[in-house]
Amino acid sequence: MSYGTDRTFKTKSALKLAVDLEGAENVGVFGTSIFGDERANTVADLAGTSAVIVGPDVYRTRNWYANVVTKRDGTITIK
Repeated sequence: MSYGTDRTFKTKSALKLAVDLEGAENVGVFGTSIFGDERANTVADLAGTSAVIVGPDVYRTRNWYANVVTKRDGTITIK
């Protein structure tokens, strides 16, 4: 499932920085499926899933793709 962010991040690096500075629970996402399977509200909700965040615009400009990774210590990062 692909997700977009509640803000426009021009690069994956900008998304990574926002998650590092603000925390994964403070960066919002929305699902793009037409089937309504949209259970995530934040990047933290995507931890442990195979979901992909795309940007900068999920509908017109998918220039980058990002995976949410949960490290062993529980921290959430973007790869």
